Amino acid sequence: SKDMILGIGDQVQAGVGIFFQQEGDGSVYVKTIVSGGSAERDGSVRVGDRILAVDERQVVGEPLANLRGLILGQQGSVVRLVFERREGG
Repeated sequence: SKDMILGIGDQVQAGVGIFFQQEGDGSVYVKTIVSGGSAERDGSVRVGDRILAVDERQVVGEPLANLRGLILGQQGSVVRLVFERREGG
């Protein structure tokens, strides 16, 4: 797995520059990395990576709406995401 610590963006409630997609098995994967966002600047996350944890909380199988609530935060705050690289990624 890969840990990534990201700063939250410049909006009142901001994310980390990642769009996620939930698949049929409940796993949530990185669908898109936003140009200029925290994730792109960090450089360690890739499209297809599976999210395992948000700030030490295991999130495998949780609904995408729950993840959104955990990841979004105030400007200047920091969130720690743990990803698993998809095989062949």
